[in-house]
Amino acid sequence: MLRNMLLKFPWNQVRKPNPQPQKSPKANEIKLSGPPCTSSPINQLPVELLEAIFLENLRHAYRYRAELLKLLLVCRRWRSVASRLELISIQVEGEQRVSKLISHIIKLRKANHQEVPHAPTNNLSIKAEWSKPLPELGGLLELLGSSLEKLEIDGDYDGRSLSSSCIQRTTIELPKLRELCFSNARPEDLVLLLCASRSTLQSLYIFTTSLFILPAEGDWKASFPSLHQLRLTNHTIPLSTCMTLCALAPNLEYLEVSILRGGIDALVGVLRSLPKSMKELMVWIRVGKYDSLTGRDPEVRPLLDCIKEKGWKKEVIAHMSCGSWTVDDD
Repeated sequence: MLRNMLLKFPWNQVRKPNPQPQKSPKANEIKLSGPPCTSSPINQLPVELLEAIFLENLRHAYRYRAELLKLLLVCRRWRSVASRLELISIQVEGEQRVSKLISHIIKLRKANHQEVPHAPTNNLSIKAEWSKPLPELGGLLELLGSSLEKLEIDGDYDGRSLSSSCIQRTTIELPKLRELCFSNARPEDLVLLLCASRSTLQSLYIFTTSLFILPAEGDWKASFPSLHQLRLTNHTIPLSTCMTLCALAPNLEYLEVSILRGGIDALVGVLRSLPKSMKELMVWIRVGKYDSLTGRDPEVRPLLDCIKEKGWKKEVIAHMSCGSWTVDDD
């Protein structure tokens, strides 16, 4: 039925729209061509101020590279400014990528034709692949060490990837380093990095799944006056290492430590020797899968009484493989 209706419809009587004649361009007509409009206030800012705004935005970004890419895609001017910030924060994993990064940095530094050089690197995160060494680690730290403010080094589980010889072959200076995160690597490497950042280091974080014992003697055993925060977050780190580091930090304010259940009494002895500047303490107590630990247990009372006597803010947490809970005064 619909087919018959369409066939009988007088299509020849349908009026077609008249084509509109093209207008000739007027003499005073403005053509929108050429460079984009620069009347926006943000485009009138000096390059230095625009770069400072980008840096502040990137400093608080969760994903640095993703936020930087957004800035690069806005316009040509923003791209020219944001491209100089690509080395502010670097995350690299594996020997091949470290080698490529070193070559890229050397190439950028040799490009003397740039009007404004790249901004220096403030944050560096290095992660080793499983059981593979990083022979270029020392060279990378030598290139970027003068401007680093935060350094993260993560080796494999047994510490074989980051051999101390990789760092000892070079002269490393870390005059601006404030935060050092050291995971699953050799104690000898940590000592070298501590010596290079003695006067500026404020926060030290150590995590390892193997026995971590610092050398008993050496020139590194001197005061770290700026060290305010110390985090030792695995029970494989002996309390002797904790005591050694606390003794070198006369202005320590925050301590986070992890121990086994049988090491509570030894920890109390360490806490009584801490400096008066201490303000906050966090203790992780490793217990068995079917154990229970509360503030009423006799073995915990000396720890809680010591903390109460010192007047510190505290958080004592018992944890196991399937969960954790707070241990406090009942």
